[in-house]
Amino acid sequence: MDGFTDFGSSERAMERERKERQEAARKKRAKERAAVERAKATAARLDEVNARRKAEEAVKREQEALAIVEENRRTGGIKYCEMLRPTATSTFGDRITLPVSALETLTNLGAIDKGPMSFELCAMDGSVVVSSTHAGVAEFVAAEGTVGIPPKTALSLTREKGAAALSGMQIRVKYVRLGNYPKSFVRLQPRGEGFHKNGEDVVNIDIKSVLEVMWCGVVMLWTLTLRAS
Repeated sequence: MDGFTDFGSSERAMERERKERQEAARKKRAKERAAVERAKATAARLDEVNARRKAEEAVKREQEALAIVEENRRTGGIKYCEMLRPTATSTFGDRITLPVSALETLTNLGAIDKGPMSFELCAMDGSVVVSSTHAGVAEFVAAEGTVGIPPKTALSLTREKGAAALSGMQIRVKYVRLGNYPKSFVRLQPRGEGFHKNGEDVVNIDIKSVLEVMWCGVVMLWTLTLRAS
């Protein structure tokens, strides 16, 4: 009887071990499947990140290419950009003065051959652009490291505060080519005490000469025509 009992116990023990091995194998397979799924999910996330990075890099390259095209359009391929200390000048109009070294650089770059030169002026407070405007160049007589700013340009850069507001700032002077715009015209009628005397109907000053003097320093092409009516 004890033999039968021992045999039954052995069978139960073997069955229990078999089930334990099956359960262990099932857990192992489940663990392996979970690891495979995690690996697939990780690979999918990496693929997504790489695809996003490639798309961002492609957009960045396109933006850089467009920026180069735009920069070449604005500068005509002439790369002149200097940080200069502003000094006040008493010249009329919006034409600045630059150092002789600027003339040498611009000549070597071929800017002189492209006609009248224009520059983008940015008032810089450290690396921050405070304001900007455009100007032509009158002469290359400024001291090295400086740019001569006439009153009109100073007012434009400082929002009507004047040259004193540029104290402590640097001016970024960059060669640019202003775009060509369709021809336009304006018709003016002289009025007020400055043009007429004692109620006279006829203008008693040479208005054409006055306007020519006023506009002689402006960076543009213009023609004055006087009409009787």
